[in-house]
Amino acid sequence: MQTQQLFFDSSNTNEKKQWVKLDLIKRPISTIRLFEGTLFIKSKKQDYFKPKFFKLFSDRLNIYKNGREQKEIAALFLTNIYLDLRILLQSDKDKFPIILLNGNRKVILNARSQESQIKWIEQFKKTCILNNYKDVYTNIKVLGKGTFAKPKKWKINPNLQ
Repeated sequence: MQTQQLFFDSSNTNEKKQWVKLDLIKRPISTIRLFEGTLFIKSKKQDYFKPKFFKLFSDRLNIYKNGREQKEIAALFLTNIYLDLRILLQSDKDKFPIILLNGNRKVILNARSQESQIKWIEQFKKTCILNNYKDVYTNIKVLGKGTFAKPKKWKINPNLQ
């Protein structure tokens, strides 16, 4: 029996499509929309970023040709996707990237402005696994201890402010 490898299968080293058609998904999908707006994504054929309209749901990121379209082009499921927080440590005047990682695969989205980038990152923090959070946040204290976790209080690293 042959199994299908999905985007979050990090053992897959060949270039499979990261974005999937929602028509092909046989599981229930979320209708809770967290955020929407225009981001820039790298063109497959040319080496430049082009604007696309995105809607962030609690389990996926949908891509549309523009804001007026009702039918999505494709979706990226965020189940095992890491949000790379190292971009907050770097300051570029012209670029405002949002980087989503899994294994050796990377999706780079660019926001129009730093304010837009911060808004998108705050929403992605609700759905993605945070990567490099110890570089960005400082642990203040342990709030408690449970069977499976230790809740902690964090603050933004003072070196970043």
